[in-house]
Amino acid sequence: DGLMEIVSPGQWTASGKNAFSIEGKEHGAQVTVLLEHMPEGAGPKLHTHPYGETWVVIEGRILFTDGKVTREASNGDVVYVAAGEPHKFTVLSAGRIKMVCIHQSAEFVTHWLE
Repeated sequence: DGLMEIVSPGQWTASGKNAFSIEGKEHGAQVTVLLEHMPEGAGPKLHTHPYGETWVVIEGRILFTDGKVTREASNGDVVYVAAGEPHKFTVLSAGRIKMVCIHQSAEFVTHWLE
């Protein structure tokens, strides 16, 4: 018991109106996962985490920034942000984007800078 767990869609928690999440601590895992489905112009304000974060862009175009350097990511791109690095993103696509976001932590810890 505890070697493998499958989390079905009904077990995900709504994180606002544009995402669903699973905190790893509830399942004995050391990662927290979000499925993001955001409309054009949406995205979080500048913030940091005390752990690394990774996004996999499934569909759409997203503008990522650390507050100084800005880069665009799109279908199939993987974006890594190191622990403590300020970051935010804005959806550029006319439709909704689809992304998987992986926090390298069993729970969310966010420090808002804006």
